[in-house]
Amino acid sequence: MQYPYFPGCTLTNKAKGLNDMAKAGADILGAPLKELENWYCCQANFSSVTDNLMNHLAPVRTLIAAAKEGQKLVVLCSTCYYVLKRVSAIMARDEEKRKVVYEFLEEEYTKPVEVVHFLEYVRDEVGFDKLKENVKMDISVLAIAPYYGCQLLRPSKELAFDDPFEPSIFEEFLGALGCESVDSPFKTECCGSFLTTFSEKGVEDCVDRVLTYAGKNGAEAVTTSCPLCNFNLDWAQKEIKNKNEKFNNMPVFYLTELMALALGIEVPVEVWDEHVVDPRPFLAEKGIVKRTAL
Repeated sequence: MQYPYFPGCTLTNKAKGLNDMAKAGADILGAPLKELENWYCCQANFSSVTDNLMNHLAPVRTLIAAAKEGQKLVVLCSTCYYVLKRVSAIMARDEEKRKVVYEFLEEEYTKPVEVVHFLEYVRDEVGFDKLKENVKMDISVLAIAPYYGCQLLRPSKELAFDDPFEPSIFEEFLGALGCESVDSPFKTECCGSFLTTFSEKGVEDCVDRVLTYAGKNGAEAVTTSCPLCNFNLDWAQKEIKNKNEKFNNMPVFYLTELMALALGIEVPVEVWDEHVVDPRPFLAEKGIVKRTAL
């Protein structure tokens, strides 16, 4: 079955690799993603002000559009997933707020869609066993630390994505791809998020902690599904290295880039060019990509 897919704003410009490799991989797995015909920016942030219903209008419009196309809405970006699922939960449980929003929009949906993350989609609709069966490239030499960040797991009752303290879905995904999954004590901690707009030092401290301890546990690279996490974890390394020569740079992959490698999909040069810490030398050293591609 084909479900509507919400790419979100960042995946259509700054994180095309995350988007394009997801669709390419889904096609191979026989579970193609159909981009939602009418979608709106999720607002990139969930308002914590309880009476700020205006901030929920765009997400609700997207949910209404998705309800017309299927029972589930597949989302890849962690932030989009966080916002859409939390707004969906509010509309489901709060009749007063739901009434206000629907009256403003002059439209409503009577059969709410289930917001699912791409990892859930692969696990539940494809199956990790089938993913494993489609692996064409041996990437077992890669030791990768999965990075959940803070928006996939909390608040756990609303998101219900995985165990907030001992999540495993990311590890199972990497295991199906064939690479080594490395546990890290800060895999569910914040990367600094929007602090990057006004406190680079704060982000650098968060990133340094996440990557350093991942490395101490044996990780050679990190993977994530959040464009903002990817940006912070990748870009901040340059300044961290300038301040601390002992800091070891570490490639940061989108989960779909690793999936593409394992499934034998050729990752375009422009995708690798998006990275600050170029992963190609690391992949070439491991024999995953040819040195002539550098």
